[in-house]
Amino acid sequence: MRLLKKIFLILSATIIFGSLAIVLLRATHVADGFFEHVDLPLIGIEPSDTIAPSLSALPMEVSLGQRPDYMKSVEVSDNSGHFELDIDTSQVDLNRAGDYPVVYTATDSIGNQTRQEVTLRVTNPNRRVVYLTFDDGPSENTGEILRILREEGAKATFFITAQMPRCFHYISQAYQEGNAIAAHSYSHKFSIYSSFKTYFDDLDRIEQIIERYTGHRSPIIRFPGGSSNMAYYRYSDINFMDSLCREVQHRGYQYVDWNLDSQDASGNHAPAARIVSSSSRAIAREVCLLMHDAEPKKTTVQALPAIIRFFKSQGYEFGTLTSTGYICHHNTASIRKLILKKEAQKKAKEKSQAAQIHDSLTSSN
Repeated sequence: MRLLKKIFLILSATIIFGSLAIVLLRATHVADGFFEHVDLPLIGIEPSDTIAPSLSALPMEVSLGQRPDYMKSVEVSDNSGHFELDIDTSQVDLNRAGDYPVVYTATDSIGNQTRQEVTLRVTNPNRRVVYLTFDDGPSENTGEILRILREEGAKATFFITAQMPRCFHYISQAYQEGNAIAAHSYSHKFSIYSSFKTYFDDLDRIEQIIERYTGHRSPIIRFPGGSSNMAYYRYSDINFMDSLCREVQHRGYQYVDWNLDSQDASGNHAPAARIVSSSSRAIAREVCLLMHDAEPKKTTVQALPAIIRFFKSQGYEFGTLTSTGYICHHNTASIRKLILKKEAQKKAKEKSQAAQIHDSLTSSN
């Protein structure tokens, strides 16, 4: 009996002291690598938590004097279920127009942290700004576009592709002259919408070009066809584009559509007068005008001086897109509904045709 008591005491002491030693080792992270490979059934001892919280926040925009909802587009979670979220707004001035950083820091109970900085844009409702944007360049037209911008004292944003490498030198020139360089697509093929991987692989390639000629990457992108394009549906499911719109923002980008179309994409030789007419509209205090810098768009270049002079006459400033705080998004919900409607019509037509064939075969028999 005494022998059994001694054995019991020895085992108890071993378990207690062994458990305390393991806790100390885990607390100092000495044994982290060891416990990744060894599963010890120790009662009451939780595994070391090295996983930081998941944090996602999107850019915001408010008018002067408005109070933003800093939690509106924020998602936080942690594997432990316990975390604290700190929001640093110390650099924000809601009484002065501008772009301000807002820093979110999520901390779990172990001390693991995730940090994300987003832009809060405070806008002046009385300020009028036009963003001249050119897709698909650089091209042989870019030099002439830059000359007009210099002479008119205007700036623009170029959403570039890699379709004409011999014109890449215009990227540096445009950037050095105060214009913005943003990402459109490397290939400009709609097959990039097959998956997140195909899209972001393409985006990374054009970002490398931007970095090579400007010294840094751009957080501003424009989807080929815009966020409201319907071409993506040939390569993925109906929910893909909405998911992609969220994903690019979660990765720190801002996608920019347009609220005014020059209609220069209606044909390679659209009349300059029609482009001027389509573009010269003071539709909002912030106008984002879509134009194209592709090789055939000679008439766009011809129309540009008159477009610039129109917005000058209306008291607009010429802005460039460099901040993720500027939000110009299409209503994609209506596009998805249109796709579903067309799909339903297609299926109804196929069903009707099948029924006609069946009736024809039945009557002939």
